[in-house]
Amino acid sequence: MAFFTSLYKSLYDVGWLKANKANRAGAWKYFFGLVALVTIVVLAGMAVSLFKVVPEIRSRAGEVIPEFVATFKSGELSIAGLEQPFTYRGEDDEGDTFVVMVDTVSTSTPDLNYILETDESGVLVTKEKVEFFDTNQNNGRTQYFKDMPDTSFNRARVLGWIQKFLSPVFIGILLVVIGLFLFVGLSIGKLFLIIIVSLIALIVARLAKRPWQWGELFTVGLFAITLPSIISLVLPLLGVNIGHIPFLVLSAFMLALVLTQGETAPVAPPQNPPPPAA
Repeated sequence: MAFFTSLYKSLYDVGWLKANKANRAGAWKYFFGLVALVTIVVLAGMAVSLFKVVPEIRSRAGEVIPEFVATFKSGELSIAGLEQPFTYRGEDDEGDTFVVMVDTVSTSTPDLNYILETDESGVLVTKEKVEFFDTNQNNGRTQYFKDMPDTSFNRARVLGWIQKFLSPVFIGILLVVIGLFLFVGLSIGKLFLIIIVSLIALIVARLAKRPWQWGELFTVGLFAITLPSIISLVLPLLGVNIGHIPFLVLSAFMLALVLTQGETAPVAPPQNPPPPAA
């Protein structure tokens, strides 16, 4: 209950924030609780998206992947049972077109730039490399086969990999791992933001002759990060680039806190009850 009270009051209650400027332990507990909550919300959205598309990926893979036998030998790829060059064009769930081309037999090296049309993503597989291009990110990547060990696989093996890696257990493990990295990344990013804004607020406090210390500002920042965190979650859902908005919001909030007149009695840390009288 204390966490949700802090979540609510940290959004607007300047007096409550000032009263908690010395409540460092409570601020840290709230901060990590908030980051954990944000992580859970993000993971829940990812889980819904993943489990929504997994059945379609499974069925489409069985329809799209033709019979073949691929062999890596001496750092080169050869594919038997597949008429080449093989080209597949399709659309993802957002309507973006992607192209997959396999050509391990041409004497001249194909170029992905000449295969793709405007606003298309693609994958090109040759005997020496696999090349990717993502039009949404406007970047590409190339992986050469020179370090690949000698091995072979076929359509049935690939479909087996797809079924295994798209199983609920594997996706659950993947989400847990992503959640751990996300929690650490969000914590570091938000702490860095709080430190920068607290330093700015300290400079303003000194210029305005307000009796704030940096430790107090940082403690308040651990609570006040609530609204920027909510904004960082909501704006991308609305198609808005968050940019520097969380920084500006936290800065405005902290500066308003510093410049407002009036002090509130600090929250006293919990005390152990006195021993009963003999």
